Amino acid sequence: MRNIFESIMDSLNVLCILVVLVSAATAYGGYTTYQGPVYVRAGEDFSITCTTDAFRFPKWTLNGHSMEGNFALQVIRPKERGRQEAKLHVLSAGPQHSGAYSCDPFDVDKHYIYVVDTERLNDTQKCFLIQPGRSLALSCEPESRAPFFWFYGKENTRYLPKGHVEMRNAQLLFHGVQLSDAGRYTCRSVRDPSIETVFHLVTPITSKQSSHWNTVGRIGASVALDCDFIADPQPHIEWFIGFDHAELKKRAQHRVHISTNPKTGVANSRLIVQNVDPTDTNEYTCRGSHLMCGIHTEQIISMRAQKSEILTNEEQTKFGLAVLVNPKLQKLILKCNYTGTEDHGDATYAWFKDDQPIQEGTKFHIETTGTASVLTVEDCNVDDAGNYKCKLRGEEATLRVLMYPTLEHVERSKNQVQGDPLTLTCKARGSPTPTIKWLKDGEPLIMDERMEKQDIDSVKDAKLIIRNLQYSDKGKYVCQATSLNVTTEVEINVRVKDKYAALWPFLGICAEVAILCTIIFIYEKRRTKPEFEDDDDKKESSSHRK
Repeated sequence: MRNIFESIMDSLNVLCILVVLVSAATAYGGYTTYQGPVYVRAGEDFSITCTTDAFRFPKWTLNGHSMEGNFALQVIRPKERGRQEAKLHVLSAGPQHSGAYSCDPFDVDKHYIYVVDTERLNDTQKCFLIQPGRSLALSCEPESRAPFFWFYGKENTRYLPKGHVEMRNAQLLFHGVQLSDAGRYTCRSVRDPSIETVFHLVTPITSKQSSHWNTVGRIGASVALDCDFIADPQPHIEWFIGFDHAELKKRAQHRVHISTNPKTGVANSRLIVQNVDPTDTNEYTCRGSHLMCGIHTEQIISMRAQKSEILTNEEQTKFGLAVLVNPKLQKLILKCNYTGTEDHGDATYAWFKDDQPIQEGTKFHIETTGTASVLTVEDCNVDDAGNYKCKLRGEEATLRVLMYPTLEHVERSKNQVQGDPLTLTCKARGSPTPTIKWLKDGEPLIMDERMEKQDIDSVKDAKLIIRNLQYSDKGKYVCQATSLNVTTEVEINVRVKDKYAALWPFLGICAEVAILCTIIFIYEKRRTKPEFEDDDDKKESSSHRK
């Protein structure tokens, strides 16, 4: 009997200890926190991180069921101050992965995941973008299944209307909807709980940052790119590198990682590129979406991989990074901005052109503000193209300046005589050197044995020579100079004169003189003939008198 009593007492002691441990764990449960996405696109991988006390034994469950050996990977890492981190990674999310996730069976807190197949959305899932102050009505369907209960939030708790919200039959009416009304509303039939309609009220996706900015990735180091979309519920975030989904890059190379931003706690809002190399120069797009609504917005980060942490105002061109200048604007502006974390105090920049120091004057102006410096070149021309360099103590950056093509003044009209040679010049300048193309009457010029193209100042085909000019060579000739995808052109109107053109006026004059002489001769001849007849008559009359 005594042994039985002692056994019972031992069991009670163990039970009390367990109760105390459970109570302590439950009381301490508020220290368990979760980080992870709320909405996940079907087919994507996703991760949830739970941070809890070191004496816990993390064990992941989904809707109360163990996930051991079930499409998931679990990693546990110790953290400072007696904490530990348990990370659950789920591959290729499907509808079966929606629900409440927990890493501690004694913890009442859960992390809810909704897997959305955007290609199979139907009328049982509806979305509304909140426009504050507007009226909004959510209607249960079908009305024949009334009455309905309304539920709100992740836990599907019964919804109690607020002051500006009214329940009327199968409708939930918002008289002046507010941003705080965002969330998941479920309308469920009382008679048949399997019939329900889910409404998602979402707020506009905003950001404190601009939609496009530039940054530097130092070659050999790691760089973290963050986006900070704000909305309720938290938008689904995905990354693109160039035109490729970042998840593909992440799987193909281990240098790319997508994680939670520790500053905001938003899942997938940080993209990390490790051991940066020149091929990482690209546009990195962070897209925040309300998957249920098909609403999204983007932030584009143009990252340049380089050895220096000085960011310049170069742009990506088909010729590489460069500053493109239009000489017609007659002003060149170059910018350098130190983006590193090292404190340089009052920054003092030095500027160089083709390794020669630049001195301020009427042509060059240097303005430095904080860690940024601006070099302005006045009255710029092609000679100002080349390599510039800005230096800030141990840091330096090179800027390549390219110049749009220009054409020097040429004769717009030429008059030539048939048989003479014709020379047309197209003095083009630019950096890189322009390419020349000749047109005649709007069509590419067809060369023959009489024609020849020559170079001018290293510009290929800038001179056109036509020997033994023919009347058919007349027309409108166009010289096109192309560089940096910009084309400048000049038109020359060529007129061809007949080689006998100068003779015809002379022959005309001679003919006129001959005709005039003939007329005079005939006139004089006719005028003198009557005089001779009168003299003869006088002689005859005088003879008769005798």
